[in-house]
Amino acid sequence: MVTASENGTIRVWDLERTTELRRFTVRGDEAAERAAERGMKTVVAGLACTRLHGDVLIVGCAPDGSAWVRDLLSGEVRRRLSGLSSWESDLPVVCLEAQETAMAFVRSPAGVLRRWDLETGEWAYLEDVVDCMAVAISVQDGCTLVSLGYRDGRLQFRDPTTDAVVSSCRVGQGWVTAMAFTELDGLAVMVVGYADGSMELRDQLGGRLLARLNGHVEWIHFIAVTCVAGRPMVASSDSRGSVRLWALEEQSAGLEPPGHSSTVSAVACTVLNGAAVTLSVSHDHTGRVWDLASGKELLRLEGHTDWVEAAACATVAGLPVALTSGHDSTVRMWDLEQGVETGRIEAQYSTPLACGHLGGEPVALLGSRGNGVKLMSIWHLESQEIDAALGPLPPRSALAFALVDGRPLAVCAKNEGPGEDRLPVQLWDLTDYSFVGDLVASTRQVNTLACGTDGRNAVVVAGTADNGAEVWDLRTRQLRLRLGGGWVSDVELGLLDGFPVAITACRSALCLWDLRSGSLLHEIQMPVEPEAVALAPGGELVVGAGYEVVVLER
Repeated sequence: MVTASENGTIRVWDLERTTELRRFTVRGDEAAERAAERGMKTVVAGLACTRLHGDVLIVGCAPDGSAWVRDLLSGEVRRRLSGLSSWESDLPVVCLEAQETAMAFVRSPAGVLRRWDLETGEWAYLEDVVDCMAVAISVQDGCTLVSLGYRDGRLQFRDPTTDAVVSSCRVGQGWVTAMAFTELDGLAVMVVGYADGSMELRDQLGGRLLARLNGHVEWIHFIAVTCVAGRPMVASSDSRGSVRLWALEEQSAGLEPPGHSSTVSAVACTVLNGAAVTLSVSHDHTGRVWDLASGKELLRLEGHTDWVEAAACATVAGLPVALTSGHDSTVRMWDLEQGVETGRIEAQYSTPLACGHLGGEPVALLGSRGNGVKLMSIWHLESQEIDAALGPLPPRSALAFALVDGRPLAVCAKNEGPGEDRLPVQLWDLTDYSFVGDLVASTRQVNTLACGTDGRNAVVVAGTADNGAEVWDLRTRQLRLRLGGGWVSDVELGLLDGFPVAITACRSALCLWDLRSGSLLHEIQMPVEPEAVALAPGGELVVGAGYEVVVLER
């Protein structure tokens, strides 16, 4: 086995004895020095091994797409390939031994692919290869092919010597970032990984979906195939450092069960026809409405053309509605009884949402787009008119709606200003659109905001990226409590047994806090990192974790 570390050290390992055989460094290479000048930790962006005339060679790729060939044992450089102007930390390299020679296929940061003859040093671009994200070697009908995965979900299989396209198919809906090939019960299959963390088992020839491998939640970087007890196994890794091992089994039925096929990004609870329901939205471009008692999917909200990131529920003209915000730069309103879209406005990219009442009328706070300016705006849900009066709103923001001494307030965390240690959370009076003040001691990044009461005073709880959740008194604008530490994805406030509580979704757990004293009441360890949490009317916790919507009962 050959490994590369961030400091440019290459190590060769004897796996049988679990000992290190050789070590050499590429830190002094020109490409490595250029990467260091740009502040990149990665010196080796890709590694592969091959044979040429009996010698075992290592092929390594730098972040600029340059590459080298070294002897496995001595570390001596045999050949070099020049790089390009752009940079990327992960670049796939695959090798192929064919016709008494060896070839390497090296992806460049721009998504183009080069074929490199390791004996002669000659290289050439593969024709019409743009936005290629993944490269692998496969076999079809006894012929070895180069397999390319593209940003638009296409797979392409090419002859490695002539560059002719042998076949192609379309898989999934997003970036193909990794793939591997094997056999399952005599059938040629492929495991395909995507940018949103999803993975699929597919028929290699036609691309037919055989099974879903759901568990990762972010970019799939690598997929490798091995064999355990005579059965194919797959190892995969994602951008969060998670490594998973999968036993491959074809699932001939139930491939499209009710539920999301990508990360659940937000959840909200409401009442529909007298029953408690929850709304979930996902990177699979959909929203779903679930009956909390039975777990049955009641409605599917389809229309967004990109990831859906935020959700809220409201009542308009006596009818329950849902609001959803997507990466397609729209906010949409849905009739929850019929599941149909009833309103839409152009919004900033993945704008935050918060719902409340202004003058007895239901409104939503969001970031709208108008004349090229992105503003913190008020969307009047009955008339569907927009008031844009609260100043600019950056894309990475958090919003909440509060009521303090009868005054409706907009609470806004604008996560901008790189390099600043602290960023304020702003308060705006929605009756006259005047600025009230800042919560000046807030931390550098606020992921989420939730407003409510601690039993005595109106408070806002800010879930931060590095300092847990902070509880602020909205009247005095003073910090009252700090709940835990580290990353908080989402926060919910409510009453349990008549006592005010806060629920925080952290890296690996849900935490229930006494909002009066700040003491931890209960901690629930989650097998998948919770991204979103909502408190249902009956006291259940609804959690978005990975691809799942989980209901936790007391």
